Amino acid sequence: MNTTYDDYSQRLVPAVPDPTTPGIQTIIDHQAKTRPEAKGLKPIDFIDALTLKEIEESGFIKKLYAN
Repeated sequence: MNTTYDDYSQRLVPAVPDPTTPGIQTIIDHQAKTRPEAKGLKPIDFIDALTLKEIEESGFIKKLYAN
């Protein structure tokens, strides 16, 4: 079972979970159902991939998945 989990998780889950505009829009749309103030929000206002980029460039992700 662990082998199956490892196989699927490595193929389906990216090592670096970069936020995407469509992904953030999905969250905004879901929140807007119960919070009307969320309707005017834009995904780009919530995405700052700089920290993830710095972590990736530092080699941390590569070391984490070295095995």
